Amino acid sequence: MKLVVLAALLLVLVVPVAGAASRTSQRGVLYGVVTRGPACSKGELHPCVAPLPGVTIVFLRHGHAVAQTTTGGDGTYQIRLHTGRYGIRVPGHKRWAPVRVRVWTGQVTRTNIEIDTLSR
Repeated sequence: MKLVVLAALLLVLVVPVAGAASRTSQRGVLYGVVTRGPACSKGELHPCVAPLPGVTIVFLRHGHAVAQTTTGGDGTYQIRLHTGRYGIRVPGHKRWAPVRVRVWTGQVTRTNIEIDTLSR
């Protein structure tokens, strides 16, 4: 009887931990570079493909912000997200591409973002 109770207690303690571990492993990584483009005005000091440092990128699920990151000095970003589809928003800008992205379990996906800096 004591062995059955002990086995049941261990099962109760171990199963939630195993379930939590599998949920946290259902993540992937997005990384890339945020650049100017595709449209730039003539005579701009920076080329259209210049990386943009300090840009905030917001990731949305079902219309709600769930995560955000900011590009580094070289215009790059990296973020770990749960598996699924996300909308992308770049506050302070009207147009950017892409506007949606997919995160795959256990994969690293490069997603470069171009911001139309004329649409501010």
